[in-house]
Amino acid sequence: GLLSVNLHIPLVRFMAADRSRGAEVYATLLVATLGFAGAGAVLIALFAEPVGLALLGTRGVNAYLQFGALLMLIANLRNLNLNVYRATNRLLVRSVVELVNAVGELIGIFILLRRGDSLLTVFAFMVVWEGAVALLQTAHCLAITGWVAPVRRVFNESIRSALPLIPASFSVWVLDRVDRFVIGSWWGATAVGVYS
Repeated sequence: GLLSVNLHIPLVRFMAADRSRGAEVYATLLVATLGFAGAGAVLIALFAEPVGLALLGTRGVNAYLQFGALLMLIANLRNLNLNVYRATNRLLVRSVVELVNAVGELIGIFILLRRGDSLLTVFAFMVVWEGAVALLQTAHCLAITGWVAPVRRVFNESIRSALPLIPASFSVWVLDRVDRFVIGSWWGATAVGVYS
């Protein structure tokens, strides 16, 4: 939510209120989400070493953080797309997409770990799997909404609507993840893995 500036929230607000605006709202927020999340992912990838030291207190995790940056970009795209289903009352489609994504990812991870592949290979698989799901989902969302050139007015309205919600999104993220940082600082990464 932070990397995409919460643009999925105004997407639901504007598309649900007036579905005839679907193409301009989705096209504008798709481009903006890819721009914001892409810039954030590039920054994380470029500064992976200091980010790794700051967040994990260790060196040598650059590749993991770079794959993680790609996963964040993909997650922002998927979040926007899932909210197209929500705004257009396609909740069954949303549920099926989430189920197929989760089951496919779990099966792939299980197979890789069972074969003895590295955690880095698992991250690479997740990028490929999630990326493929996101691309198919984006194509489907474009079929639902259509495409027009992004509209500055929609972008400005969306930013005005989404920016005040960033502290709330940050708070939710902190509450959801802080336990892992506390466990990690007391008992280390192994305990976090077991806990997660």
